[in-house]
Amino acid sequence: MFPSRWHLALVLLPILAIDWLLLAFLDPDGPKRSTEYITIGHLFGAMFGQASVAAAWAAFGPGRWYARVPLGLLWIALLVSALSINMGLYRSGPDDILLLLFVCLLGQWLLVQLPLWILAHTYGLRMVHESDLRVGQDSGDLLGLPQFGISWRSPPW
Repeated sequence: MFPSRWHLALVLLPILAIDWLLLAFLDPDGPKRSTEYITIGHLFGAMFGQASVAAAWAAFGPGRWYARVPLGLLWIALLVSALSINMGLYRSGPDDILLLLFVCLLGQWLLVQLPLWILAHTYGLRMVHESDLRVGQDSGDLLGLPQFGISWRSPPW
């Protein structure tokens, strides 16, 4: 049996919220300077990882593209705001780094989307919940749906 569409949100949203809170409140100059590089690696890894996830969601996600793209931009803005909260709390880093990171995150978000939109349009790829595939039928019937097809045709020469 497939989980409902809200089960995935109930799992992912707390993870994203915890990640956002860590971005906002984790002190990179904590009591042990030996963990500074791990902390900074987490901060940047979380930001750029979430930018890639936001790009994939904007290209493949459920719903209309004109709703997903602005929400993806909002996602990027929330990442930068979490970092600005962190910098305000711990007085770390130069202030102009926020603009640079916003431009980098926005650039990554746009560059990751480019091949994903091409794939979405070329192959009709989309993330949908199984309940949207066949309305009114049991989810057990979905097991018989073909997902991929591979065939061999001999070359024309």
